[in-house]
Amino acid sequence: MKNKITSLVFILAALILTACSDTGGSPVATTVEEDKQAIKESFTNVGVLLASFEKVSIYKFAEEFVEIDENDELNPPEYSIELLTKFMSQEGLSFDFTDNRFPYAVNAGDYAWNASDNNWKKSSSSKIKIQFPCSENSSKNDCVIDFKEYEDKKVKLPRESVYLPTKINLDFSQSDKSLLSVEASASYNEFGIPKSIAAKAVSDPLVFNVNLDQKSSSHFVAKASVSDKTNSKANLSLSLEAKVNKAISSYTDFNDVDLDFVGFELKQDKLALKGGINVYELNKIEEKLEAAYEEEDIEAIMKLQKSMSEHIDLQVLYQNSEVGTIKIEVSAEGDSEFVIYYKDGTKENTEVFYQQFMSETLAIFAAK
Repeated sequence: MKNKITSLVFILAALILTACSDTGGSPVATTVEEDKQAIKESFTNVGVLLASFEKVSIYKFAEEFVEIDENDELNPPEYSIELLTKFMSQEGLSFDFTDNRFPYAVNAGDYAWNASDNNWKKSSSSKIKIQFPCSENSSKNDCVIDFKEYEDKKVKLPRESVYLPTKINLDFSQSDKSLLSVEASASYNEFGIPKSIAAKAVSDPLVFNVNLDQKSSSHFVAKASVSDKTNSKANLSLSLEAKVNKAISSYTDFNDVDLDFVGFELKQDKLALKGGINVYELNKIEEKLEAAYEEEDIEAIMKLQKSMSEHIDLQVLYQNSEVGTIKIEVSAEGDSEFVIYYKDGTKENTEVFYQQFMSETLAIFAAK
C-alpha cells in the first residue's frame, strides 16, 4: 500500500511541475491538439528553469572561491582557506549560541582583509560588513558581504526559549554587482508559530519568493515562486491552502494534528493546474485499503482505488479556458494512474508528458 501511495505522490508531484506567470485575461478558445502542445511546452519551460539553477551568480562565485569540480566536490585553494581560517579566529568574534540567539549585535563591525599584513582588520559599526578579495589574483577587496539588518523575537518552545528572526536584509556583491540578496520578514505568536513570513532572494538570473500567512489557528495559506529574469517563460509558482482538524497555537499541538484539506493553484506561463484534495476522506480510504490488502480482497481494492478520484479535484486550464480534468484510474495490472480527460471526451495517461520531462531533465544535468 505504501508503495502505491508513494507512486501517487510522485506522479502528482510531476503534474505539479506544470506551474507560474499570471494567466490573467479572458478565456481563449483552443483545440485539444493546441492544449496538448501547451502542456508539452510547459514541461519544457520547467526543464529550462531547472537548468538555470547552475547558472546563478552565487554558484558561479562558489565554483571559483572554493573550486567546485565537475563532481560537485570542494577543493578550496590555499588563499580561500587562509581567509576563512583567519576570519574565524579573530579576537572578539563570537559563535556563542548558548542563549539560542544569533549574536548579530556582538559581532557587529566592518571586517576588511588587509593585504599588507595578510590579516583581517575590524572597525566599529552597528552592522556586519565583510570585505575581502574574491580571488587570489584580486588586487583589492572586491567581494562584500553587507549584513544590513537583523532583528529577532524571543519565543517559548516546548523545552526552551529561543530567538527567531523577524527581519533579515543581506547583500553579497562582487565588484559592485550583486551575487545574492536576501530580504525577509516574519512574525510569530508567543510560542513561535508563524503568523506571517515574506522572503525574497535574488541570485541572477533567478528570483525566489516565499510567503506564508496564518488565516486562523487551523487555516494556513502559502505561496512560493521562482523565475528566470532572462526568460519570461521560465517561471514556476505554487499556491497552497491547508486546513487542519484542530487549532495550532504551539508546537505541542502538532502531536495529534491531522490534515483535513489541501487546495492548490499551480501555473506555468498560460497553463494552470488547480485543485483540492480532501485528505480527511482519503485517509479513511487508505485505512480501508490496508485492510483490503491484508485480506487480499482484490475487488475491494479496485473499488477503493477508483473511489479516490471522488476526493481529488484536478482541473487543467490554458489561457483561462478548461483543457480537461485529471482523474485517478486503476489499470488492468492494479496500478493507480493519473488520466487526463480532455474537453472533447478523449483521454490519455499523463505519463506521456511527465516521463519525457523526466528524461529531458536528467539529460540536461548529465551533460553538465
